[in-house]
Amino acid sequence: MTLSATPWLSWWLIWYIVILPPVHSKKVTLKVSEAGELFGSSHKLKDTTFNGENWNLIPAPMKFQTCGSEEKADYWMITKYFNLNTILAEVIHVDVEVEFKLCSNGSKSGDVPCYANYFEVYYYRGSKDDKRHLLKEGTTLDDIFEIYSPLYNITNTTVVKREPIRSNQTFFFPRNNSQGVAFAIRSRGACGSIYRMKMYYYYCEKVFMNGIKFEKTASPATGSNKGVKGHCTGNTIPPNNGTSLNGNCTYNGTWNIHDNVTCTCDKNYALDQGIGICLRKLC
Repeated sequence: MTLSATPWLSWWLIWYIVILPPVHSKKVTLKVSEAGELFGSSHKLKDTTFNGENWNLIPAPMKFQTCGSEEKADYWMITKYFNLNTILAEVIHVDVEVEFKLCSNGSKSGDVPCYANYFEVYYYRGSKDDKRHLLKEGTTLDDIFEIYSPLYNITNTTVVKREPIRSNQTFFFPRNNSQGVAFAIRSRGACGSIYRMKMYYYYCEKVFMNGIKFEKTASPATGSNKGVKGHCTGNTIPPNNGTSLNGNCTYNGTWNIHDNVTCTCDKNYALDQGIGICLRKLC
């Protein structure tokens, strides 16, 4: 077993030690999609003007690209549907590799007027059988907003960027027991490209420690912990001092368990520190 202080503890709290079980962070990758296999269709909204560039697949380097900088331009790219039905996850993380530049505000000669500056991600959580998430040509904003909800603004800035900025960005969303997810990428006023997208989640694996068993647990949202009640294993006695057999599953798939959380081994049994359970003593 490894002794480790949690990183946010101040020096005056160093005495408060947390024992971490000998397990590493558990991260499960659901899907890594390059641009060519990620997206299903692109859409021009009904009753809008389109003098910009709709979403197009660029072969070298492989990416989907758009430049919706004209007035009322509103370009949407709908991804394929990703099945989440069989996974143990409460929170799904998404890494997306993007490149974008924002339209100008007309302050320089030859600048295109800036009507909007959005490069956004929306998402649909639900059944694959509900075909409305696929959308169709002639779709209106009301149609989209009935199915898709705002999730993340990739640009996340109002500062004009005339040169492309390439970066990896991460966001997350609660699964909420949904069967699957599809994303809609929206461009208004931003020239952008998407190279790849990766979805993954964390969980804390089943672990035995100090004669206690903690079950496999889905990790909570970033920055938070989930309290989990443990149970004494065989050949042990529960604590009689009122100590709760609780541990914390962290957002990144590791356990935080206090060193005073323990079940006492029965007579003629001793705790095996390596595997966390009580074994019969050798004669």
